Amino acid sequence: MAILFGVLALVGSLFGAIVFGWGGVGAVALFAALAVLFQVLKNKKLEEGERKKKAGIVLGIIGVVIVLAGQLGIIGFADSLKADAEKLGDVPIVVAGAEGMKKFGFMGFAAYAVDAKPEGMSDDDFADEMKRQLDRANSVYDDKLK
Repeated sequence: MAILFGVLALVGSLFGAIVFGWGGVGAVALFAALAVLFQVLKNKKLEEGERKKKAGIVLGIIGVVIVLAGQLGIIGFADSLKADAEKLGDVPIVVAGAEGMKKFGFMGFAAYAVDAKPEGMSDDDFADEMKRQLDRANSVYDDKLK
C-alpha cells in the first residue's frame, strides 16, 4: 500500500497543481501522507535486523516537492498573465480567469472566467469572446519571445 500511495502521489504531482491548483496539492499531500504512514507501519512489523524499506516515503516526498513547485509555477504564470492582461485593458475575462488559476489551476481559470461572462451573452458568443481575449493576451507572450 505504501508504494501504491507513493506512486499515486508522484503521478498526481505531475498534473495536480496545473489542473486543480491547491486542490491537487492537497490530494498529493494526502497520498504522500498515506504512503509515509503505511511505510512506517510496515517497517514496524519487520523483524529485528531486517532492512527497513523507504520507497513509499521517498515517493511521497518527491511527489509533494514536485506538486509544490508546480503550484508555485502556476501562481507565477497566473500573476504574469493577469498583469499583462490588465495592461491590455480589453481582456476582462482573462483577468478574472487568471485570478482563479492562482487558486485552482486551469479548472479555476475556467470557473472564474465564466463568472466574468457578460449578462445576456450566449454560451457560444462567450466561448468566441474568451478565445478572442486569450488570443489577444497570448500575443503579448509571442511578442516577448521574439
